[in-house]
Amino acid sequence: MAELVGLAEGIAALVRDGDTVALEGLTHLIPVRAGQEIVRQDRRDLTLVRMTPDIVYDQMIGAGCARRLVSVERGWPVPLELEEHSHAGMANAYAKRADRAGNVQSWLAEHIGVRG
Repeated sequence: MAELVGLAEGIAALVRDGDTVALEGLTHLIPVRAGQEIVRQDRRDLTLVRMTPDIVYDQMIGAGCARRLVSVERGWPVPLELEEHSHAGMANAYAKRADRAGNVQSWLAEHIGVRG
């Protein structure tokens, strides 16, 4: 028979390092607290699965919980190339280019091909 337990106890019992975890929900149904509990319990090497990754997954990735992300958001209907940078690295690049050229749009065009 099913047993009701608190969130912390449930995460402790069911989510282990290296597991595959899917926290699905839309708008007000996103399981934010469950993601935060996974971070609080310092789970590591997780494969995160989500149809539309959101701030919960951003937090889990930023906290070092994730090893892999499985998602449909890679440029539907045409696959996109993914280029990753740190947040600080991108912010510094924006500031440097904006300072040097007077606008961020020219940096985007020069470095990642975005035309405005």
